[in-house]
Amino acid sequence: MVVLILALVLALAYLLHYHMQIRAVNNMLERLGVVQTEAAEQLVEPALDGLRSQQERLQQQHRRQEAARQREEAIRQREAAQARREREFERAFIAQYEVPDGCDSWDSQAQMVECTNHRIRARREFRAEFFREPTPGQIRLEETPR
Repeated sequence: MVVLILALVLALAYLLHYHMQIRAVNNMLERLGVVQTEAAEQLVEPALDGLRSQQERLQQQHRRQEAARQREEAIRQREAAQARREREFERAFIAQYEVPDGCDSWDSQAQMVECTNHRIRARREFRAEFFREPTPGQIRLEETPR
């Protein structure tokens, strides 16, 4: 019976020793996992920082390109509106301009110059009214909304 008790105590001591070894191995594995995680973070963090800064640069570049595109679109729209307004002016001027007598066909260079000057003056006056701009040498006395 003493042998049996002794065998039982030895078995318990062996199991306790085995349990402590398993616990020590688990603790080492856990510490190894923490060390591996820290090492991976140290390796990955610079790459992530690089990716973040690259993404930020790309976003800034995209914002600049979008702003430039919007400015160009606004310029195109202003130019298109201005061109439309000029075409409207041309049609309106042609519709209202009456060629003076004798300017249908020119007999002399002086007559050609006079007829051309007449058209230029009429065009300037009409432009001033059409666009509500003062003619050269004219002073605007009151502002009118455009």
